[in-house]
Amino acid sequence: MLEDPIALTCLVLIIVGIWSNYGMNSIILGHIGFIGLLVMEIYEFMSWHVLTITGHYSLVWSMQATYPTFYIALLVTMITYMMYRRYLTK
Repeated sequence: MLEDPIALTCLVLIIVGIWSNYGMNSIILGHIGFIGLLVMEIYEFMSWHVLTITGHYSLVWSMQATYPTFYIALLVTMITYMMYRRYLTK
């Protein structure tokens, strides 16, 4: 996922949103970064097998062939986003 330029851009937005002090702009950048990262994880989940194995999108194939690390990464990203919303946007 770190090879994808959109995911790297989202990570940069998250870091800038957390560490900068631009008021509401920092909060918006952080939210855009986290939401973009979640969308990228779901997109990777849905499309990793299209070019190499099946040739088409299949939710069933994605769920059958996905390692548990995807679910762990998605859960950790969601928890981090909720913590960001709870503690850093007050």
